Amino acid sequence: MEKPVPGSVLRSQFNALTGAVEWTFAADSEGEDHETAQDVARSQYGDMLHDHERNVLYERAIDYAVTDVCRKFSSSSPDPAQPEQHVHVLDIGAGTGLLSMMAARRAQQEHADVPAKGTAIEAYPPMARIAEKCIKTNKLEERIRLIDRRSTDVTADSGAMPQRAQMLVTEVFDSELIGEGGLYTIFHAFQNMLTPDACVVPASAPCYVQLISSEWLASCQSFASLTSQWQAHTQSRLVLPDGMATCLGPPCGYDLHVERLWDTDDITLLSQASLIQTFELDSMKDLEQYCNNPTPASSVVQVSAARSKQGAVATGSAPCHGLVFWWDLLMHRGTDIVLSMAPSWHRQGKEKPQWREHWMPVVFLLPEPIAVDEGDHLAVDFAHD
Repeated sequence: MEKPVPGSVLRSQFNALTGAVEWTFAADSEGEDHETAQDVARSQYGDMLHDHERNVLYERAIDYAVTDVCRKFSSSSPDPAQPEQHVHVLDIGAGTGLLSMMAARRAQQEHADVPAKGTAIEAYPPMARIAEKCIKTNKLEERIRLIDRRSTDVTADSGAMPQRAQMLVTEVFDSELIGEGGLYTIFHAFQNMLTPDACVVPASAPCYVQLISSEWLASCQSFASLTSQWQAHTQSRLVLPDGMATCLGPPCGYDLHVERLWDTDDITLLSQASLIQTFELDSMKDLEQYCNNPTPASSVVQVSAARSKQGAVATGSAPCHGLVFWWDLLMHRGTDIVLSMAPSWHRQGKEKPQWREHWMPVVFLLPEPIAVDEGDHLAVDFAHD
């Protein structure tokens, strides 16, 4: 092994001459680039880029939105005080710059007579560097300006943008929809970077819940159940400290491919899907309410005839172990473009669901199961910070 360089990174490297893997020390900048590349490779960015359904539906919605904004701009009277005014598209959470480039390409190809530019904001420096390369490779650097800061640190009035944007396209959502701070991000954009009537892609996000019964899922959050399985498998006794047998872990949701449990008959549906909350992402008034005075929502869910993949389940009391939560994105007002995270059992007769890891339905389990019968009503409360 070569002599280490102070402050360098140890990494493995294939030697094509000997066929062996050797350990080498990289210089500071090279090592940093190598580690950053590994972090990016292990992240969810690749999964998002390979999410064909997501990309196609975003592009369709962007095409409609750009057309609407360009037509509105063309029909409006120019402001003599702003001779450089143009159609401006803002992309928050730009990643590789894909959505910005979709918007720029649409404006360039279909509305060449309308002056249009864009601002792409990406806070993660390694991704910002990748976006810069992608934009330059596609020869769009004259149309798209990249800002490598958090969007909440940017305002149009500070000179970071030439004007307020008439359109926002963003993808700052996780499996629980708002876990990445999407509501405040869009609200801040309306306050500081968008025109009051800006078009937003996506426009709205309805959220749904469905009651489930699953002994298998319930066993996964119980130490007592897991230890009994371990003891049966190993033929040895495991003693838990006092209180651990009933510890359920943190009260959080679990991102799961619940379709796999449906396919193996390890989950039973106890209700129809119920709308629990709708977030209007293109309304500054509603966004202000969500961010400054969030009001808990409540929905009464009626227990229906239990059914599994095999069909109806025998009537009688059934244990409700929790619920499945998911959301849809209504991509553009006035169209039927919907990007849905609904489990596969809601896509009967539709196109095969897109396999993805970055978004999944979320399972929330109850501390203790509730016995329910068909026709019962359960109140489900929904709150967010």
